[in-house]
Amino acid sequence: IGSYKMYNNDKKNNNNNDNNNNERVILDNNTQLARRLNILYIDMLKNKKDRVSKIETIKIPKNTKNFIEIKSLSTSNKLAIKEISNVVLFVQKKHQKILDDIKQQREAEIKNIDIKIDNIKIYQKI
Repeated sequence: IGSYKMYNNDKKNNNNNDNNNNERVILDNNTQLARRLNILYIDMLKNKKDRVSKIETIKIPKNTKNFIEIKSLSTSNKLAIKEISNVVLFVQKKHQKILDDIKQQREAEIKNIDIKIDNIKIYQKI
């Protein structure tokens, strides 16, 4: 499960990114993700006939927060790998969209700060 680092910078910590106020934000809850993937890749496809490969289980290993375990059955290793790769690609695309949205939000925040700085500079020249 992917994550990104969130810097909590404010006046109290003097914008020091090496402090303990930083936190890792997990992109997806592993329980919800495993449940969603089970529905998409196991439940919805279980009645499909003539399949040579399938995802057997998607579960969460004990005592973990950032991992899911995916098991595939197939007539060949290549087909099993392809099944697992499809699941991983789905998760990657979903997480990439989340990260792109966060990036856009941060860029908008930076743009607003730049506008405020420019306004302050203009005001100080007057």
